[in-house]
Amino acid sequence: MFFDEAEQDYYGWRRSWLDRERDTGALINLAYEWLTADDRVIQPDELQALARLSWIIKFRGEIRDNTKAVVVPSFVSIFGYAFTAVTRDGLVLQLRQTDLPEKIVEAASAELGFVNFYAGFRNIGMAWMRDHHDEIVEMVRLLRESDSLDVRSEIYGAIETMEPLPRPRGGDLQAYNLLTPFLACIDRTGMCPIVNGRLELGSKFSALRLRRLGLSEIVEGVGTLVQSGALADAFAFDTASPETIESLVF
Repeated sequence: MFFDEAEQDYYGWRRSWLDRERDTGALINLAYEWLTADDRVIQPDELQALARLSWIIKFRGEIRDNTKAVVVPSFVSIFGYAFTAVTRDGLVLQLRQTDLPEKIVEAASAELGFVNFYAGFRNIGMAWMRDHHDEIVEMVRLLRESDSLDVRSEIYGAIETMEPLPRPRGGDLQAYNLLTPFLACIDRTGMCPIVNGRLELGSKFSALRLRRLGLSEIVEGVGTLVQSGALADAFAFDTASPETIESLVF
């Protein structure tokens, strides 16, 4: 595996989490390509299932096996088989009994998911994606057809103006929390960053020394580091330390 200079300070969870993010992105890309083969139009429940694959399950500070709650329901929607597994190994065994490509089976054997998306917004988020299906499909189409950083800047700018995810008895949630982990996975150039409320992530965005901390500027900052070769991809940005990012910005 390629290691760039920005990854030399990775240790412990940073290294393993980087692998987890990239493995999840690889699976989501394979699943998307499988769904859209022969110009098939992706359906709302399938798009939602792809986005769900970036989620983890956390309980009392511990990351739990998300096979039963996240991966299996997503695979049922994506691949159309009645999977019933409750563990990753069990799911791989069931996948081997299908006619799905071996590369999908192999990708599914990795630990998947990397975002502890707000539990109170999970069902709301899926309904929100259904309501905005056409907009999201167009964003994905543009990402898949263009390698341009300007296109990614425009997409992230559009996300910033989308209506938030509503919660009747609590504060709303900005759409980028739901969409950017999925877009980071589906973007084959590796320039689309994950944007959410993690404190360390905010420190890294500040380290980019942007003229404005808007989504367009953030993707331009991260994308420029990727284009220059300072970072291998946006997942490397997501898992690097703030000190590492600071050292890369001139």
